[in-house]
This record gives sequence, structure tokens and C-alpha cells, in this order.
Amino acid sequence: MAGDSLRQALFTAAFDTELAKTAISLELLIEIQLADDSFLRMSTGIGTVVWDSRTWLGTGLALGIEGYREDANGSANGLRISLTGTESTIISIALQSLERSKPVKVYIALLDSANVIIDDPYLLFLGKVDETNALYSDGNASIVLNAETDMLNSRRSSNRMLSHLDQIIAFPDDLGLQYITRLKAYKGQWGSTAVITATAQQKNLDLSSRFNDRTGDIGGGETGEVGF
Repeated sequence: MAGDSLRQALFTAAFDTELAKTAISLELLIEIQLADDSFLRMSTGIGTVVWDSRTWLGTGLALGIEGYREDANGSANGLRISLTGTESTIISIALQSLERSKPVKVYIALLDSANVIIDDPYLLFLGKVDETNALYSDGNASIVLNAETDMLNSRRSSNRMLSHLDQIIAFPDDLGLQYITRLKAYKGQWGSTAVITATAQQKNLDLSSRFNDRTGDIGGGETGEVGF
């Protein structure tokens, strides 16, 4: 059935078997790439778990995730991740490590009775850091991180312009748009003079050949019918 094929495409056999049980142990795994290209990996559980030769920390920070959903038409919305802990730890992460446009991944992980992650966790969200805000209360600090999917970004205007100044921001040696502002007032032939002249000559030659073919032997006293 179509539903079974979809489940097989999304989940591994072990994950699907565990998901079918009446009681399951579930955690969310969050991976955020930091400014120095290292990774902050956390889980919503207690203690640490290991998956894919990587350690996911579940102590010292309390995680909250909200806002993500997929609509019936397939469009996706952003995700909000909140991190709460001691003030010094949170401020250090906010001011020194988090950076806009860095990748964010959120997995759904199922654990067996020994607290071992069952291969493979399901990738729930893939996006990028949009903005972060720090909140302070009673000596503790919280970071609220907003992440957005590429689908959401595709619906947003890029604010790029078809101009020379905009082009050299990304490609300093590209002079292809150097004279684009003059095109509106330009009047004349496009291309080199040699090409234009050769094209005109070829057209005249073709027209002369067609005329001779249609008129017949005018010099011999016979009149032909001219037609184009």
C-alpha cells in the first residue's frame, strides 16, 4: 500500500518496529552549527546519549521546541528553540557561538529499554538560524533561537538588484552589468559592426538570387513573371 511505502521511505525497519509499540521512549535531538563550525548537540532527555559516534548532551540545559508544523499544502513554518540554564553558560553561547544562517537540525529519536538510540532517528526539521534573543529572569538567562526552513526563505524577496554595484558585491571581477543603466536610452544595432555589415550583405545577395530566378531570361526578349 502507498502508506506502507511511505513509512519504509521515511523510517528504518528498527525505527518503524519501535514506533508501532504501545509505549515508547522518545527524545528530540538538536544540532546547531556554531560560528567556529563546531556543533552544539543537545537532547530533550536526561543524561547523555550517543548516536552516529556523536554525544548529545541532556544535562545543564532545559530545551523547549515550538512553532513547527507542516501545512496540508506541503509548506513548512519556522521553529523556535528555547535554551534555559545558568546565566554565564547561556550568555556565553548567545554572544560568542550562535550565528545567523548556520544550519539547524532536529531529529526524533526512539530509545530502547537500555536508553540506547534506535537507528536511525527521523530528521524532523532542517533549516538555518534566523535570529536569537536573550531573556533574563531571577539570575538565570534563556536564549530563544528562531530557525527557518529553506522553503520559507524561498518565499521571501532576496532584495537583490540587477545592477553593477550589486553584482560586484558577490563577483568583484564581473563587469557584465557595468553599462546596464545606459540600455534604456540606447538606440542602434546590437553587436559588432563587422557582424552587422556581413549580415546585411548576405541578405542583399539572397534577395538578388531570388529576383534572378523569378524573372527568367529578360535579356533574350522574353518577359517573366516576377513574384516574391
